[in-house]
Amino acid sequence: MRISGFSGQLETQQDRARETKRIALRDGFEYVHFVSKAANVNKIFWSCRDNKTDMEIGVIGQFKPWKRYAIEFTPKSIFSSYCLAEIQTFMKTLQEGYQ
Repeated sequence: MRISGFSGQLETQQDRARETKRIALRDGFEYVHFVSKAANVNKIFWSCRDNKTDMEIGVIGQFKPWKRYAIEFTPKSIFSSYCLAEIQTFMKTLQEGYQ
């Protein structure tokens, strides 16, 4: 499912190679971790990655119409309730700083 109006982009191998400065948040998350992706000066997107494979499973960014953070998952991603709970916790933390 694609969120209409969401301006995040899924990461390609070339994007990963070009990125030199990253902020990775792994503490406290058993299944996923988050890596910052600077889209431009005013916006920061977060790559949601699987801890075992380091594959990108989604991108979190500000969704302006809702004034909330939203996630766009990569196609064919499968999640357990534990994984989704970790993503939700991270998004709630981001949202607290957004308001």
